[in-house]
Amino acid sequence: MIFNGYTLPKKFFSSDNASSYDLVVKYTTFGKDSSWKRHIVKNLKEEHIRILDLACGTGIYSTFIPSSNLEIFGADMTYDYIIKAKNRMKYSFLTNCVAEFLPFQS
Repeated sequence: MIFNGYTLPKKFFSSDNASSYDLVVKYTTFGKDSSWKRHIVKNLKEEHIRILDLACGTGIYSTFIPSSNLEIFGADMTYDYIIKAKNRMKYSFLTNCVAEFLPFQS
């Protein structure tokens, strides 16, 4: 059986688990996700003024990025995750979409 890029993930990432998503990430990474995200942010260069947080989920990663002088764009396929991300921090742009069809020109 052939699936498009988001049929299978939609079974796992849905409105049903939006409220528990952050805990699931923490437990499935054995709490290491925070250190991974800090490491990535530490290596951002000053010339990075626009950041796309693709599959941003509830916005966990974006909260590690210092928002001064940066534009942070978030995209996720699960609407309820987007709502949680919006309530968590201020994005320059936040959209409910799939990675194959981003609403950006570049």
